[in-house]
Amino acid sequence: MEGVIGLEHTRHLTSPTRIAITLAVSRGFSALGGKIALTILPVIVYLISHSLAQAGLVLGARLLISTISTPISGVFADRMNQKTLMLASNSARIALFALMAQLHSIPMLAILIAITAVGGMLEATSVASLTPKIVRAAELPRANAILSSALNLSFISGPLLSGVIVARFSANWGFYAAALTQVVALLATMTLPSHPRDETVSTQTKNVTSQLFEGLTFAFRDRFLTLMLTVYSVFILGLTAFNVLSVGLSYRFHMGGYGYGILIAAQGAGMLVVTFLSAKWIKTSSIVPLFLINMPIQGLSILAIALSKSFLLCVLFAFFQGVGWGMEQASVMTVLQFRIPSALQGRTIGLFFSALSIAETVGVILFGWLGGQIGDAVALATAGLLSTVFAILAIFLLRPHLCDAHADAAH
Repeated sequence: MEGVIGLEHTRHLTSPTRIAITLAVSRGFSALGGKIALTILPVIVYLISHSLAQAGLVLGARLLISTISTPISGVFADRMNQKTLMLASNSARIALFALMAQLHSIPMLAILIAITAVGGMLEATSVASLTPKIVRAAELPRANAILSSALNLSFISGPLLSGVIVARFSANWGFYAAALTQVVALLATMTLPSHPRDETVSTQTKNVTSQLFEGLTFAFRDRFLTLMLTVYSVFILGLTAFNVLSVGLSYRFHMGGYGYGILIAAQGAGMLVVTFLSAKWIKTSSIVPLFLINMPIQGLSILAIALSKSFLLCVLFAFFQGVGWGMEQASVMTVLQFRIPSALQGRTIGLFFSALSIAETVGVILFGWLGGQIGDAVALATAGLLSTVFAILAIFLLRPHLCDAHADAAH
């Protein structure tokens, strides 16, 4: 694992757990604010315009700009001090969220939410490349599991908090709450240790375009990363069908919106169980098995949901899909951090984030349309079959490249 060899993990603090928890507080509260704002935004746009179409356009524009900016954010994560970038992102998002609470202009809201999304992706790539610099290799899987647990809690609690804020106060107060979460994230980020910049000094003379091209060249010349980007993206594309088609399944079993909430909660519960357990028990030697096993579990679970004859079975298999998703969160980032040289991690991981974002966007659109053409259950079965096939394909294609990594990790 050249990425591991290239990292000088002897330069670490004596309390890796404390570092991981601090990172989790920083990233978790920042993501919580983003989720609150993202949940509140369509409400604000609809109240202003009385148009769901405009709300969808604003969210779509945010996703597009975020996807485009992700590889570039990876360049800055490699080029600059990651802690400084995290502090800048937190500070900017405090001001932007507070400003959004004062605005009643849809174009301005669309612009500002897009800027906050860019800041969020800059922070995500910075955290991904900073973590292996301040956490030793043996603690890296556990640190990533703790980070994943914090993110999962944020993604689940964000919409719930948004609903409470809108019901008790007003939608605008949601943006103030989002700004407050960034203050907490900023304070946590300030307590993180700094790291030496000797690994990135050599890249300072190159311009952004050259650095971006260097990262893309590395990703597409490395056979494992090329296979990972292509096969895994198609696998994720199939999984996104659950997000859009489970609504139809809920109504098919006469459960309405209440049933949809149960399905999402079951998925989240499975995800949280795995990431919380991983944060306590995961070992470096278990990363590769978790990385390979998560894919067929998720694909087969989606297929089983589509074929289920009762809502209770749908809930059960949604939980298992969440378990697979938790395995994915606990292992994928560590595999990438181990595989990618330290100086290229921001750009390469940024490219990975961008590829998954594109796959999710295409998947939601494709399977939303397909569900209207052939029915929710059949479309979801198609998506589950697609993900399962590519999960099996990923195991056969990626496993040979991970043999050495697994042997090294065991030591």
